[in-house]
Amino acid sequence: MTTSDVELAPLQIADLDPARLRDLATDVAALGEELEVRVKRREGYVDPEARRGLDDAVAELLSGGAMAVQLRYRFDGRLYWDTLLAMPHGFRLVRTDVTTAMGKDSP
Repeated sequence: MTTSDVELAPLQIADLDPARLRDLATDVAALGEELEVRVKRREGYVDPEARRGLDDAVAELLSGGAMAVQLRYRFDGRLYWDTLLAMPHGFRLVRTDVTTAMGKDSP
């Protein structure tokens, strides 16, 4: 297998202000299924015990207590991982369509 044979998951990237971050959390809470929330408080390390409810994780990100939050959920039969990163200008959303990366789509 060469690198050209590897199918990477499609990514979507967006910059969010605090209001849009809260809107995203509201939408995921209302429409997402099997939600799992992971919190990253410092560089290079995700504490397996640092799992929070969605509201607490978003509050921690907004307050500067977390560097990043990852939301793993299903929507419309697909698996998504949304990584929310604290940035100097607000927050960055990196959305991965994990279903495609797992090869579940058929052409």
